[in-house]
Order: sequence, then structure tokens, then C-alpha cells
Amino acid sequence: MSGRQGPGKCTPEQTSFIKGSPLLKHKYPADDNTSLIEMAKDFIPTLRTLLGHPVYLIYLCVTIIQLNSLIGMVTYKPKYIEQHFRQSASKANFLMGVINIPAVALGMFSGGVLMKRLKLNIMGAARFAFGTSLIGYVLSLFFFAMSCENAKVAGVTLSYDSVDMISYDKHSVFTACNSDCFCSASDWDPVCGDNGITYVSPCLAGCSRSTGSGKNTVFSNCSCVGVTGNFTASTGQCLHTDDCDRMFPYFLALSVITSFIISLGGTPGYMILIRSDIKLKKA
Repeated sequence: MSGRQGPGKCTPEQTSFIKGSPLLKHKYPADDNTSLIEMAKDFIPTLRTLLGHPVYLIYLCVTIIQLNSLIGMVTYKPKYIEQHFRQSASKANFLMGVINIPAVALGMFSGGVLMKRLKLNIMGAARFAFGTSLIGYVLSLFFFAMSCENAKVAGVTLSYDSVDMISYDKHSVFTACNSDCFCSASDWDPVCGDNGITYVSPCLAGCSRSTGSGKNTVFSNCSCVGVTGNFTASTGQCLHTDDCDRMFPYFLALSVITSFIISLGGTPGYMILIRSDIKLKKA
């Protein structure tokens, strides 16, 4: 069994990691008296050098564009589909998994193939990533044109007396018809009343009885749905016009196209990081 090696028997690379080694002291000198002003003097020229580097600046723009388009879109799109197009949570997540994720994977693979065939260098990869991200971002702005009428939710988008008004006060969901129910204003369990208005929960709809189970549950004696209190409500949001149903396939198609185009710059973006890191190590 070999004994423990001392600092004199180690290579310079090994010695540099030994505590108290003279090589370590000369290689990384301590600077305990550095003032904030001196640090600022070094920071500003370094920042100017970074912002003057075209590859870094382009990649920074690519990152900002992708954070404002693809990443935010993937994060919040299921909830947007659920609320805006009146789809169930399970269907919204299923569509994201079946349609968008394969489009992103195919886009990243295709971006790598194009980069190899076009033989792009680091600057060409940066321009390619910026171009695809910018095109995808511009296309994603058309989502604002694919809008539907706001859902009629009692206490949220209109008052309980059906007067159209926007309210952002969570206490507006409470009214005389549900004041004795001790309901929670934070629980989202929507029901559709016979009057065509969605209520945040059966409790806030003033319902006192229920029959059935699951999606077939029917709530009765809903005091907020009708004046007499003999109206019923069913689970889920109310479906109104057919405009959303006609617009929804176009929304999905545009979503797939934008996800694919933005993802084309994914592989070139990773190659920029790898090649830049290799160059910095060589330097």
C-alpha cells in the first residue's frame, strides 16, 4: 500500500489544490483591500466588452425573446386554454402533451440538422437562432387576435344581478344569496347555472343539495341562480357562443407552428454556449 504523498512529490496541478501551497498563493493572490470604487472601475469596462461582443449580444436577445414567447407559452398555455376556450384541465394538458411537446422536440432536432447541413459557425448559429426566435415571437402575437368573449362568471366578470361589470375584489363573490353558506372565495370549482351564468363554486351559487357523482353531479336549490331558489346547476363552466369552438383549432395550429419555429433555434443556441465555453477555456 503506497504511503501518503507530500507536496514535494505531487505534480504542479495536484499541488495547486493543497491548502497552504506556495503555487496556490502566487496563482490566486488575495485582494482583501479592494474598494467598491475599484470594483466599479473594473466592472464597467468588462460590461462594455461583453455588450460589444456580437455573439453574446445576439444570444442575449435570443434568450429574452424565448423567455417572452416559448417558455411563458408552455408554462401558462394549459391554464389559458382552460379558461379562455372553456376546455377542461385534463383536455388542456393532454393537448399540450400531444401537440406542442412533439413540435418542440421536432424543432430542436430539425435545427441541429439544418445547422450541420448549412455548416454554420458560431456567428451563423447565433443569427439563425435569433431569426427563428424573432419569427416565432411575431407569429405568437397573432394569439391576441384569436380571442373569445369573456366568460360570464358571477362576482368576477359580472355582478350577481347580471349587470356587466369587471370586478377584481374577491369579496364581490359574496352576496345576500350566499352570505349564510360560509363559502371559500379561493376555491375554483365552477358550476353552470340554468341562467347561463358560471359560478365559482356550488357553494357560492347558493346550492344546498346535489344528486349524482363526478361530471354528472347536478346541484339543486341554488338560491343565487334564480329568485325562487328552485333552479339547478351542473358541473363545469357554461358554454356560450360557437365562436370559440371555431377559433380553437386555428389557435392550436398556430401554437404548433410557433413552437416549432422557435424551437429551431434551440440546438444552435446550445452550440453557441458550448463553443463559447471551449474558446474561453483555450484562451
